[in-house]
Amino acid sequence: MIKTTILGFIVLILLIGGIFLQIFLSKRKSKWFGLILPSITFLYSLLIVMSIVVLVGMTGGEIFMLIATTFIISNIPSTLTTLNQLMTNMDIKREI
Repeated sequence: MIKTTILGFIVLILLIGGIFLQIFLSKRKSKWFGLILPSITFLYSLLIVMSIVVLVGMTGGEIFMLIATTFIISNIPSTLTTLNQLMTNMDIKREI
């Protein structure tokens, strides 16, 4: 139980650190720095989709739904980091 709690805190600290890293990179003058984490998470989501196991008895529709839902769910971090980058850039443009 204690190991699970410690691991949960470590994961929470890593998530918060990733959010602050994305905000820091998005506030840089070059917009390309803000696209580093969204690119990494998008490539990771493609890796997740490519590692799907298709069983012999599955129909075409089942395979499509499996791939589509996996792709959508695994791209949630990519979407959130991209939105964060866009919103930060809009705030910087308003200040100028």
